This record gives sequence, structure tokens and C-alpha cells, in this order.
Amino acid sequence: MPNRIEHEVRDGVETKRCAGCKDYLPLIQFHPTGTGNTWDGLFAYCIDCTKRRRNDDLRRKSIVQYGHIRRRVERPAYQRKGIELRISREEFVGWYSENYFKNGVVDRIDDKGHYEIGNIHLITPTEHNRKKRKDRLDALGIVETWGRYCYKCEQEKSTDDFYQKKAKVSEWNPLGLSEACSECTRKHRTNYYEEEIGNGQNLQIPQGYRRIYNLLPG
Repeated sequence: MPNRIEHEVRDGVETKRCAGCKDYLPLIQFHPTGTGNTWDGLFAYCIDCTKRRRNDDLRRKSIVQYGHIRRRVERPAYQRKGIELRISREEFVGWYSENYFKNGVVDRIDDKGHYEIGNIHLITPTEHNRKKRKDRLDALGIVETWGRYCYKCEQEKSTDDFYQKKAKVSEWNPLGLSEACSECTRKHRTNYYEEEIGNGQNLQIPQGYRRIYNLLPG
């Protein structure tokens, strides 16, 4: 066990030495460990160093990704398609650590295939979004000729009929257009709030929808 390093009072503030950056920082910069786990009830690493250590831990990242995939294949949509996770956790950890790059997304090469070695690769979020849309259009036999296809109403519409989102802007989607048209998006939101209000949920309704829901029966 490492030697205990006492806290120091600096400029009237009690501080603790971080085992990572070696700086003396206020106690508020350390996460609590719980009663009895450490002599002062605080982690040895400051919050920033803890985040850095977690981000740099490829094994931890790969296990998190494996958990995401395992939960994904349990969804009804995946079970209806018969898509399975055919790779052990340790196999995935080794594969992910070998192929890792920052912000990489685990993707199936053949979307009709399983999650298994030989059918998975890491691609950028932009590539993933483009491939996901292309695969969906191909599966439906849709060819966009003059506008953008909306999956909800199953119609090709003008790009002006879609919301633009900065987070979706990319080389393949320079306007940052949403997947569903604005009309379908509004209908989806309306139906959602109607259902939740009907279930007795106490929701914070967005300003733009309050006029609609004030007319709903109590």
C-alpha cells in the first residue's frame, strides 16, 4: 500500500495531492470512495485525471462497447431479424483494442449478418450515418432522384421540408438534414406527449406545444 500523504492547507483551503498530476487540489476536486475505502474517503486521483485514465483504458472502452452490442441484439427489432452476437467478450476486447481509433463506431459490414469477427469493423460516425441511410434505402429499393426520402411518411420530399441540425452536418449530409421530415417529426412529438399525458405523466411540455395540450381533456 502506498504511503499515506497528508492533506495540506493552502491559502486557507484544505487540499489533497493527486496521484496522477501530482498537484495539490481542493478536496472538492476528488470523487468520494465511500466510508472506509480510503483513509480520507476520497479517490487518489483527481476528477480530471480519473476521466483521463478512463478514456485511455482501451479494455474498459471495449467492454462498454460489448455491453452496448449485447443489449442491442436483445431488442425486438434485432430478434425479429435473427441477428446474434457471436463473439465472446474477450475476443471482442482483443479485436477492439487492436483496431481502435478515437470516436470509432462498431458497424456490421453486412447489415443482414451477425456481430462476429469478419463481419464487424470500426468506421467514423460520418461513415456510419451515411452507410446506415444507404443500407436502409437499398433495403427498401428507394432511389432518391430530386429530394430526400422520409421513412415515416414514405415519400420523397424537398430538402426544405426537413429540419436542419448542426450535429448532423457532414460531408455526406452538408445541410445536416434530419431523417424524418418536419411534418412527421411534429406528429411524432404530438403523439408522444398525448400518450404520456394520457398515462398521467407530469411532463415539462415545450413552449411550442402548450397551446395544443391546453385543449386536451383533463
